[in-house]
Amino acid sequence: MRWAWAIFLLVGVCSCGPSPMFSETLDTSPQGWTTAEELTYEIEVEAVDQQYELQLLIDHSTEYRYQNIYFKIKTGFPDREAKEEQLSIDLATKSGEWLGDCSAAKCKTKVYLLDNFKFPTAGTYTFEISQYTREENLKGINSLELSLFQKTK
Repeated sequence: MRWAWAIFLLVGVCSCGPSPMFSETLDTSPQGWTTAEELTYEIEVEAVDQQYELQLLIDHSTEYRYQNIYFKIKTGFPDREAKEEQLSIDLATKSGEWLGDCSAAKCKTKVYLLDNFKFPTAGTYTFEISQYTREENLKGINSLELSLFQKTK
C-alpha cells in the first residue's frame, strides 16, 4: 500500500508543468473572427533580468477549412513604438492531419512564439492578435490563449 501512495505522489508531481506567470484566453465570435477584431493581451513585466517563454494555444474546430492560419501580431512596448509582424502557423499537415491535440470536434495547437528572451524594459506590454487571412469572417477558430512563463535557470 505504501508503494501505491508513493507512485501516486510521484506521478502527481511529475505531471505538473511550470505555472505561467500570465495566461489569458480570449474567445472569438461564434459567428466568425473578422479581420477587424483584435484579441488584446496586456502583460505587466517587472523582472527584466529574467528569461521568458511566450506561448500561444490555438483552439480550433476540426471543421476549420485550411491547413494554416495567418496572424498579424502587434507588440506594444512601454518605452517605444509598437512593432507589427505577420506570422503563418500550420495547423495541419499537407495530407490534412491535424497537428494539435484533437478530439472529435476540436483541436488545440501550441505554438512557441518566443523562447529564452528578455524584456528590454519594465512596464506594460500589449499583444494585439488579429487574423490575417483572405477571409473577412474566418470561421473555425474558437479562442487563443497567450501564456508567459518565466524560465528556470
